[in-house]
Amino acid sequence: MKCDLAKMSHALAALFSGDAEFASVRFGVELLPRELQLVLASQEAADEGPEYLIQGAGKYFRMERDLDMRCPVDPEERAMLDVCASTFAELAAQYKAKIIEPPPPRYRSSAVPRRGSN
Repeated sequence: MKCDLAKMSHALAALFSGDAEFASVRFGVELLPRELQLVLASQEAADEGPEYLIQGAGKYFRMERDLDMRCPVDPEERAMLDVCASTFAELAAQYKAKIIEPPPPRYRSSAVPRRGSN
């Protein structure tokens, strides 16, 4: 898969000192981003990075792991999340088949022959 991450890199760099080394994204049924977790170069452990919940366009919350709670994001985070959500939505639209997990074998279409069947 190819994706231009330049806009997203600039948005992350404007908010966090150092670069983001990794982003983990979970998509909803509509293939829109629902959760975003960042691993930043400046943090000591991978699980200390910021986590965000994306409930829709412009509806973002910062997740606090230890307290299992969420709080509103500040304007700078909102701008960064707008760019990230847009970038990942475009990626999902381009590579839908690679992002969608296929159903378990017993729920797949019977038109596809199974191994060992004639």
